[in-house]
Amino acid sequence: MNMLICLLSLTTAGADFPAASLDPGRLIPEDMTVFVEIFESDQQLRRLQRSAAWNEIAALVPGRVLDLLEVVNGTGLKRAALGMDHSFLRDKTIFVLLLEAKDQAAAYEKAQAVAKESGRPVFRAGPFIGVADSPDTVDDVRDVARGDEDSLLDRADFLRFRERVTTGDVRFHVNLSGLLPLRPGVAEPSDAVNALFFAHLLHVAGRGRELSGFADLSRGLKIRIDAPVGRLPADRQFCAPTRPSPDVLAPTLSETARLSLRRDLSSFWEHVGTLVSEDARADLTKLRSNLESFTGERSVQAACSGLGTAFDVHLGRLPDEGPQPPNRYPVGALVAQVRNEELRGELIATFREVIRAVNHEASQGGKPQMELSTAAHKGVELNIARFPPAPNDDRDQAQVTMAIVGERLILASHAAIVRDLVDAAVEGRTRPREPGDVLRMRGAGVGRLLRDARAALIARMVVGNERTAEQAGALLDRVGWYLERADELKLDLVFADGQARLDIDLIAPDLWKSSAKQDK
Repeated sequence: MNMLICLLSLTTAGADFPAASLDPGRLIPEDMTVFVEIFESDQQLRRLQRSAAWNEIAALVPGRVLDLLEVVNGTGLKRAALGMDHSFLRDKTIFVLLLEAKDQAAAYEKAQAVAKESGRPVFRAGPFIGVADSPDTVDDVRDVARGDEDSLLDRADFLRFRERVTTGDVRFHVNLSGLLPLRPGVAEPSDAVNALFFAHLLHVAGRGRELSGFADLSRGLKIRIDAPVGRLPADRQFCAPTRPSPDVLAPTLSETARLSLRRDLSSFWEHVGTLVSEDARADLTKLRSNLESFTGERSVQAACSGLGTAFDVHLGRLPDEGPQPPNRYPVGALVAQVRNEELRGELIATFREVIRAVNHEASQGGKPQMELSTAAHKGVELNIARFPPAPNDDRDQAQVTMAIVGERLILASHAAIVRDLVDAAVEGRTRPREPGDVLRMRGAGVGRLLRDARAALIARMVVGNERTAEQAGALLDRVGWYLERADELKLDLVFADGQARLDIDLIAPDLWKSSAKQDK
């Protein structure tokens, strides 16, 4: 192997390497901390350029990169591999781009034409056409090819990446320890909310050594990112509890989106004081005190010990029947397991106490107060708080509702979604609970929610921003256009077996179709 590598010698910038079939990692210096590899590059680029999404994509891509993409057109580019680094030890970004084309001569000619204006050196390296940031980097590639210096394939983390990631149109690897060895404060949550939702992710961002993954465009956009993290520290294990949890309720009518989180709230309250910054601890103490005013003799931590470790938020559309305010907002419901029977018995009284406290505060400001009532559905009591009817009042759609079905607590913004979830619980309609944190969105349904609340969203987007109402409306319409072409968005974040894994799967077979076809 060393003899083969020695044959791939480069004498000066712009000189040619003898051809050989290589993993591009064999030619990229080992100190490059970022590696990206694109397969069938010409097909991927044509797919993007012909799609209705290209204008948005092109607006996000630097002009120099767009110039380099011109090398792809017409050369039958089979593979592109980029190695780059801009670690804290460097004052500029260094890179080497290796292109494997069916027509090497055409690719070489195009690369020279594109790189001429910027002065980037172009060279041949085995089966690749190379473009680098400077002649010094080409010299480094030469040394690697001769075997005088190590390549990416001499790094253990890169070899792990090659073993783990074997599929995908785009494959990538980042050596975080080399790129950002010092990340002070990144792992620390700024406040309690930040800690509750993101303590595990912040641990990866602040202390992770590497991450790798792939992207695939075959049926929309699928992205997977893996990062070895080992065992989460004890004060962050509340983000990834292992205790078994009930399956997820499967309502038939109302669900447009679902967010499911696994959290051990008792452990969270035990450790959050040491997780957040000192500046946030005063607010944390106030929050704990406010919560304990409703938990009676129990501490917040003790009350949370009676809960399960899985929480589901279901999002749906305001029913067509009943009051129809000017702006239709989504209806949402939280479903949680309450394992402690005594705690379940106290929750309804606590709900009523909270509503009375809200009404008392509203009365001080002369604002409308909510009326409490009860209703029955499938033998389950619904406790409902709603505002008195008023013409053209968006508050008409608020029906804060609580119900308890077996061990499940359902707390929602509207009675309709509670009835739907009660039906699912009583009839045993569930789906298996996925591991980790989960987001599920139905594209057409979420697009409809945007249209329902369009006027209110535009008003909020204009206030305090430089956008006009027309610009805000155009942005919402564009987002809605994409959403309605997506069958479903799936997002999964799992911490298990010393690995953190993020899966993003946008199922949208029509996303990359040409704009002409989509307009028909």
